[in-house]
Amino acid sequence: MTAFINTKKGGQSVDVRVRNVTPTSFEIFMQEPDNQGHTAEEVSYIVVERGSHSLEGGVHVEAGKHTTSTVHTGGEDFSGDEISFTHPFIGDSPVLLHSLNTHNNNDFMPSMATKVQTDTFEISQEALETDKETLASFGAESIGWIAFSLGSGTNNGSPYIIN
Repeated sequence: MTAFINTKKGGQSVDVRVRNVTPTSFEIFMQEPDNQGHTAEEVSYIVVERGSHSLEGGVHVEAGKHTTSTVHTGGEDFSGDEISFTHPFIGDSPVLLHSLNTHNNNDFMPSMATKVQTDTFEISQEALETDKETLASFGAESIGWIAFSLGSGTNNGSPYIIN
């Protein structure tokens, strides 16, 4: 399960957080770095069953969840946990969506993915410019991720573009 904010209405940065994910429900909320309130935004989410899937039109989709205590902070070289796809993507590297699926700390913390290749990617929590002294309080979080092969077509008569 991944979630993202479609709009930018507030004056500060904000990220969407997800918690209490079950097979039938989840809670979703927004969080600013200073943990203050934020104006209403439009939030979207997508849920895909874990595993590797082939969709109509030849789209390859793979979804998973990874629990990590790895945290990247601003100014450091990225070193996330390497995730291998069950079935490598053919041709181009996939489009990768990701978001935290737990809320085990009260601090602002999005997810970060990099080095997306056809067979692997790296993922971690992202502390941005948070003071390193507070990082010891950050615990493990679960990150949901969904990868899509590039392409376009129709699904049940509705057009789609993935790029």
